[in-house]
Amino acid sequence: MLKKIVQYTYFLFLALFAILMGYVMLTFSLSTEGRETRSGYELLKDYSLSMTEDADAPVGVRQIYTWTISDVKDAYQMLIFYTKHQNVYVYIGEECIYRVEPDPKNLFGRTPGGVWNQVPLAESDNGKQIRVELVPVYESSADTVPDFYFGTKYDVVVGVFCRSIPSGVFGIAAILTGLAFIGFVLYNYKNTEIDKTLGMLGIFSIMLGLWKVTDAEALRFFFPGQIQMAMLSCVTLLLVSVPFLLFIKEQQNNRDSVIWYIPCFTSLAEMLVVLVLQLTDRMDFRQTLILTHLQLLFLVVVCVGMVAWEVHVSGWNAKIKKSVCCMGLCFVGLLADLALYYATDGKSMVILALCGFLIYILVQGISSMKEAKQLMAIGMRARSFERMAYHDQLTGLYNRTAYAASIGDENFDPERCIVVVFDLNDLKKCNDTLGHEKGDLYIRESARIIQNIFGEAGECYRMGGDEFSVLLKNGSLSRCKQMVEKLKAQVKRFNDGSKDVFMQIACGYEMYDKRIDYDIGDTARRADKMMYHEKFTMKQQNGGGEIR
Repeated sequence: MLKKIVQYTYFLFLALFAILMGYVMLTFSLSTEGRETRSGYELLKDYSLSMTEDADAPVGVRQIYTWTISDVKDAYQMLIFYTKHQNVYVYIGEECIYRVEPDPKNLFGRTPGGVWNQVPLAESDNGKQIRVELVPVYESSADTVPDFYFGTKYDVVVGVFCRSIPSGVFGIAAILTGLAFIGFVLYNYKNTEIDKTLGMLGIFSIMLGLWKVTDAEALRFFFPGQIQMAMLSCVTLLLVSVPFLLFIKEQQNNRDSVIWYIPCFTSLAEMLVVLVLQLTDRMDFRQTLILTHLQLLFLVVVCVGMVAWEVHVSGWNAKIKKSVCCMGLCFVGLLADLALYYATDGKSMVILALCGFLIYILVQGISSMKEAKQLMAIGMRARSFERMAYHDQLTGLYNRTAYAASIGDENFDPERCIVVVFDLNDLKKCNDTLGHEKGDLYIRESARIIQNIFGEAGECYRMGGDEFSVLLKNGSLSRCKQMVEKLKAQVKRFNDGSKDVFMQIACGYEMYDKRIDYDIGDTARRADKMMYHEKFTMKQQNGGGEIR
């Protein structure tokens, strides 16, 4: 029950965040101004920096960078720098030539997010003073000093992309791996041997990959000044805990412990708080990031504690050792990334956690897929054995064992049940005269006709040799009589087209009557009497039967 509550609530938040991100994608905009694009590449360090108080600024401070423009060639070149959660104003003299800030018409969103600012400079600007004013939106970005590049956009883009390749590759690999796991689960969804929580590992992998990809600076060149990327990075990180926990708990023997659900519910509660704060414009996703980091640390504590408990109760085995090694890589990487993030005020974050989690995803996911395939193979063999036990190999119909199991089932209700019995006339004579191959043909074709007529209304059985039976539930004798007439018509059509085997199927049927039948067996015996009467009549009419 708890598992379903967590899953449904998680998917509800997933849908709400998807709607929110869709709305932001469609409506959020920045107010920007700048010169035309143009095309030098060096890191500028000869600027002067001053920090001034500004009562109108979000955190009461404004960073001002100034230097003198020089070495601008005939071709256009650019001042390029990356800002994160900072409004940007660039002046030459007193003229504002470039500006980036959130559009005041936005419903919510106080930050422009991560922006690659590209300020064109002309040869006529040589000797003039340029001033860059940055207004931090959050306290965490108040001391952030960007790198200023002077050069062509192409050279800067290449350099940034080269730095972003490792995290981008790992992020895309995580997304593709997650999609593969979800595809595997959906393809085999009806198979009961499949562990459906592998889909949760897939969701976790996709969210993890999206977090790293959308957090990459290089992506901002494709989406310049788009807050959506910064928001998506926070949202996907917010959504990683629950699917990871739902998967990892299923790998443990103590999976039914309620302790596993405590971090799930705290994560869902965090989602609710964060969503409300964002929608009411109290705090942006970026400002609530510390809650997500604390939730991740709580997840680490619970997982380590539960695995330690399992080791204490069950001892070490190969599965636990593999799980501990993989989780160790994940958690050590996560702690290292968080420590570096806070030590550098959010300016740096390596990919140790992503590498560790990707290794965990691949090892555990592939292991789960192998186990699932083994279980499917076992299940197929079991179903094959079951089919052999309850089906007649020659005709494919149910056999006598299946008939006994059906009428012996505690849920079997004989009321309004009709028993139809069949006997193939002169089967032994067909075998002796034409051979067993023709005799088998006689049996198969008779079974096919019986199944065609009665299969949709009831269950057909080959009771052995030349005897067949059908159980019709909730039927009527008049309807049964009509089906018997259709059977006779199909037998006639078979005989008209047959060159050797002559088919005769004697039939009898009776409905259960509690006044005279003790059980369904008495009904079957009454149907037998009717069938033998018809069998005798057929033999009399055909002079003992005919084979041609």
